[in-house]
Amino acid sequence: GFSREKRTKYDADMITERDYQNILATAREQGLAEGEARGIERGRAAGLAEGKAEVARKLLASGMPEAQVAEFTGLTAEQLEELK
Repeated sequence: GFSREKRTKYDADMITERDYQNILATAREQGLAEGEARGIERGRAAGLAEGKAEVARKLLASGMPEAQVAEFTGLTAEQLEELK
């Protein structure tokens, strides 16, 4: 076996390693959670943008003036041009 001194050092090293692994696991979990939250937010933003574009297309197709469509949807004139 180990001498008392070596055993104490070994135990301390094992505690340090365990703590390090726990820190890594926590950081990994936090990174995944942040990535998931960003993905959800990006998906939400993309969905809102697509919804605005769909409404704008329908309003333009119904003959509504571009200025009014821009006002109601919040889209710019350039964005409306891209929808045509």
